[in-house]
Amino acid sequence: MESDSAVKSTFWYDKFEKESCRNWDIFYHKNQQNFFNDRNYLDKEFPELLRPATTPPEVFCEFGCGVGNALFPLLEKTSLSLVGFDFSKRAIECIEKDPKYLANQSRMSVSVADLVLDPIPTYPVSPHLGSLIFVLCAIAPEHHVPVMTKIYEHLQP
Repeated sequence: MESDSAVKSTFWYDKFEKESCRNWDIFYHKNQQNFFNDRNYLDKEFPELLRPATTPPEVFCEFGCGVGNALFPLLEKTSLSLVGFDFSKRAIECIEKDPKYLANQSRMSVSVADLVLDPIPTYPVSPHLGSLIFVLCAIAPEHHVPVMTKIYEHLQP
């Protein structure tokens, strides 16, 4: 009977892996922007984000931005240009409807992309800084090294 449980666990693993985007879309459809707290602590934990403004501004990328819980606090507290992407179309739609996004599109850009399967979106300037808060825990461990390599190659030295 041990093989039955192995088959079942493989089935469920494959099912959740294949349907992960759909499941996150359902999650964001139900919760919108009301589930995760804004990450208002980022400037305290990472004071390098508060560097003096440069021309052109340095670019910060949130890899797996969800509904912008890291991007919006950084928009208010830093001079960085902000880019982000998530594989949930609904999460990106939540950001694009937010009045703070609509008023700051010159500093902020978001798009839909899967960090595991898609190339990282290109921007006029490659990001100088980035984060992926609570993202790796939502990605199967066998994808961690390729994802981190992809991010490393995408960021400016």
